[in-house]
Amino acid sequence: MNIVSKMSSLTLLPPNTTIHIRALQPDDLPALLAGCWQERPKETAETTFHHLIAGAAEQRDLGFVIVDNTENGSLVGFGRLTVWLSYAEISDLIVLPARRSQGLGTAMIQHLVQVALTMNLEFVEIGAATSNPRALALYLRLGFQKALARQLNLGHGEEIVQYMRLHFPKAT
Repeated sequence: MNIVSKMSSLTLLPPNTTIHIRALQPDDLPALLAGCWQERPKETAETTFHHLIAGAAEQRDLGFVIVDNTENGSLVGFGRLTVWLSYAEISDLIVLPARRSQGLGTAMIQHLVQVALTMNLEFVEIGAATSNPRALALYLRLGFQKALARQLNLGHGEEIVQYMRLHFPKAT
């Protein structure tokens, strides 16, 4: 029996195959700046991007994009997976507002969890500001469980961030 069949979490299912998710590529920066990262300061976005491109070979900090499946192939979503000692953290999830509620965020989370599953980690963690009830509801619906809350500044002042975890079963 494989690890995925032991759990019924939606998060452990493979993403919808009609949604194209791929690893970040060196020529993606202009599209990210124009779409997913419009609200980020350009210098911060560029630093993050170059860090992710450089770190991809080490499999410790990985960026992925959702590519629109129409002819223009624009980037409509982004997600990041950072690997720590015994767990991975999903962060920086964004789906363009016009493309939300279409399963793209769910597919990205499922993709990132699939990547983390291959790394023999204990769990994957994801966080959201409590001011973002849609994200919190999605993570709970996908099978994450509340773990801890912290007060952080996410760029708009101090707010409470709820972290949630999805523990992977140990292989037997």
